[in-house]
Amino acid sequence: MNGHVDEAFGCFNKMTEHEVKPNDITFLGLLTACTHVGLVDKGLEYFNMMDKRYGIFPKVEHYGCVVDLLSRAGRLVEAEDLINTMPVKPNVIV
Repeated sequence: MNGHVDEAFGCFNKMTEHEVKPNDITFLGLLTACTHVGLVDKGLEYFNMMDKRYGIFPKVEHYGCVVDLLSRAGRLVEAEDLINTMPVKPNVIV
């Protein structure tokens, strides 16, 4: 894996070990990292834990990252489903 991706995951793990609550920017970085190395399932895991574990409501930028992640992996139906069901208005990037 890319060294920066490993650093991002390691930093997140250290944050959680020391009970430092991640924010929306933390998750944007993690989702972007997953997109760059094609870790679809890991990216979806991070996306889902935003709200469920940390109470962070995903913004359009987070949805855009996940759409990009799914699309790059050829999972176009899932990407389209996400766009059609996301609770925020898609922007031109999505």
